[in-house]
Amino acid sequence: MTDSKPSPSSGFGQRQPWLDAARCLACLCVLLIHVTYDGGSGGHVAIAIYDYYAVCGASIVFFMITGALTLWRPQPLGSFMRKRVHRVFIPMALWSALTLLLYACLGRIEWSDLSQHLLLIAIKPQVPQFWFIYVAMGIYLLTPMVATWLQQATRRQVAALLLAWCSTLFIPWLEALLPGSDTLIDRQHGPLFYFQGYAGLSLLGYYIRRWVSPKQWIFWFIGGALLLSFPLLLRFASLPTHLFTTRLSPNVIALSFILVVMIKHVRIPVSLHRLLYVAGQITFGIYLTHMPVIRLVVAPLMQHSGLNYWVGLPLATALTALLTSTIVWLISLTPLARILGCELKLH
Repeated sequence: MTDSKPSPSSGFGQRQPWLDAARCLACLCVLLIHVTYDGGSGGHVAIAIYDYYAVCGASIVFFMITGALTLWRPQPLGSFMRKRVHRVFIPMALWSALTLLLYACLGRIEWSDLSQHLLLIAIKPQVPQFWFIYVAMGIYLLTPMVATWLQQATRRQVAALLLAWCSTLFIPWLEALLPGSDTLIDRQHGPLFYFQGYAGLSLLGYYIRRWVSPKQWIFWFIGGALLLSFPLLLRFASLPTHLFTTRLSPNVIALSFILVVMIKHVRIPVSLHRLLYVAGQITFGIYLTHMPVIRLVVAPLMQHSGLNYWVGLPLATALTALLTSTIVWLISLTPLARILGCELKLH
């Protein structure tokens, strides 16, 4: 593809089934990692490291999808943010309140602290799993400005900006290799503090959608396989695991990048487009509802199942997906569907 900006007839603004497929896979990975933490790893440290490394890129994929969907055309900040507040933030706030109320009933938080937790929902995550929404809302504030720039930017310009952003991801590695070098990096006032982070993932998602094509698919396949084998090196080389298994670790982002690129270029049968469209819509509701389902139903069931870890983990993930999908579908039939983030459009 050339550096010219997308035209209305190019299909760039049309719905992309591969984005729905990527969203569904990322959603399953979110369920997998949360079920993993509830079910435990059976005492196998290597398994725990591998599980987290292999699926912690789920949020990275979601950020890329966000950019691929929102950066393709400029939108006024006011109308853009109103849509996101109504479609994303308000449902999250309501589910946060419901989850906190449930936790108070279960004794996980004190009733005397409930009002404080409820008031803080608008400021910071009160349900840890909803951290993604707060970060995404911050990125949304930048989206209209970046989308406007992208209308004139060439591929080379976007790639140069992404390369500069990627270089900041290696800063934690520098601190590990050169003890004391962290004093050279001002995390409060330094210019890189405002540049590094999740915002670059949104731009990366746009770049993948518009320009990336795996002509040499075997290269991408081998690269992904090597990155997936990386945890074995961590296990046997006694390397500092935390540097390689955080969401913004370069290797995690590289693996997520390869995954999204390969999904983009899988030939999805037309017969599955509608199914993926509906499933893609359900993922947000699953994200909002899955933790209470895991805590109240799935974890207690799996705790006494006696199943092998490699059997029990996929089963628990599938059970969570089934239960949460059913809940989302039932809510979609009520007048509360939209404000609870469970609205479904079947056509």
